[in-house]
Amino acid sequence: MITKSCFMKSARKAVWFLVCSSAFIVTSCSCLFAESRTLVWNGGSSGSLSDDSWDGGTPGHTTPQAGDALVFGSGGTFECDLNGMSLSALSFSSAESVSISGDAVTLANGGSITSTGSGSVTLTLPIIAGGAVGDAVSFAASSGASIDFAGAISGPANITVGDANGTVMFSGDNSFGGVLTVNKGFFSVKSSGALGTSTSQPVVFYTGDGGSTQAKVTFNGVTVRPPVTFNSKFKDNEVTFKGRTVFLGEVKNVSGSPKWLVDNGSSVIFSNDVQISGSYDLRMNDKSQVDFAGSFCNIKENYLRNYGGTLRFFCKTWVNVGANNLFQVGDGKIETHVENAFFFPGETNNVWTGQMVSDFAIPITFQSNGGNNTFDLCGNDQTLVTIADTKHLDSNKITSATPCTLHLLQDNVARGKT
Repeated sequence: MITKSCFMKSARKAVWFLVCSSAFIVTSCSCLFAESRTLVWNGGSSGSLSDDSWDGGTPGHTTPQAGDALVFGSGGTFECDLNGMSLSALSFSSAESVSISGDAVTLANGGSITSTGSGSVTLTLPIIAGGAVGDAVSFAASSGASIDFAGAISGPANITVGDANGTVMFSGDNSFGGVLTVNKGFFSVKSSGALGTSTSQPVVFYTGDGGSTQAKVTFNGVTVRPPVTFNSKFKDNEVTFKGRTVFLGEVKNVSGSPKWLVDNGSSVIFSNDVQISGSYDLRMNDKSQVDFAGSFCNIKENYLRNYGGTLRFFCKTWVNVGANNLFQVGDGKIETHVENAFFFPGETNNVWTGQMVSDFAIPITFQSNGGNNTFDLCGNDQTLVTIADTKHLDSNKITSATPCTLHLLQDNVARGKT
């Protein structure tokens, strides 16, 4: 009797074995189903991933095959020579550091890369996320664990980062095509190519889903090319800027109330349009700087605390400060370089406390379109173009607890009791 065995990979990350027996003219075939295997490395602190050094196969040591989940329970330096093999998972649980370089691997739809160990994990091998649009993969590190994706991440799958309290870092030049979702834990953008190099493919941070879920995103002095949307659901989410961060695409914060923290001596440059709403809390520390330099800037329901930095507006078209903003400048200052624009405030319930600097070629316009706005000069001399109260409301106030001078370059055209 002649027996032939062949195998093919199924879409469910398993392996089908087809055994055909042809002892006679009539051939009978039977199909056997084998689940994906979980293989544990048992080859010491170095080696190639294709080595016969994995426990979990039958019989004894074995080598990986498509659909397997690979587990590293100890530290070491390893070389990937799997030539793009599709795997269901990579997981790490070592108290010692792990480093893997070499060939790319494909993370199949539904696959994950996780770490639960206290040892750092560095992956310089390329990761191909999924095989088709609509696929989904996930990356997560438990509390005290960290994974640095230093190699390129490509592929069409949507990527979820989080569902654990550890640190995930992107430090390679990536080109993934799916949506990036940051749910929980610490996520660090360490390279200018970390979020991709496309200027049109958007990146969305959906940082948390309420409850006790938190996400903390850090930009480490990088240039961000894609348009970015922050869709925050929980007030304790944080976005921290270290060094000089430049956003080339449009930036939106569409919901939620995250904290945006600008470190001492750091700067953030929004070179495109900015739309910020949803009660975000921008805190600028000593010698920090934030520039809004796009065509327009739309700010609504926010809290700006400036503890010694400089907030500068270079918007080419207009700056619209909507309702319910609290600007607490403290020891910092705000500079305006806005042409043909109306500035603060645009609607109602805005409170301004601190110094606005407008000793430039283009002065600003203070235009109250609504009511209940308080412009507290805090003892600082201010120069404004004019004051316009277009809705005839009586509840807008300009005040200062200590003497100062308000200069108006044009006649006051307010028609209420401003």
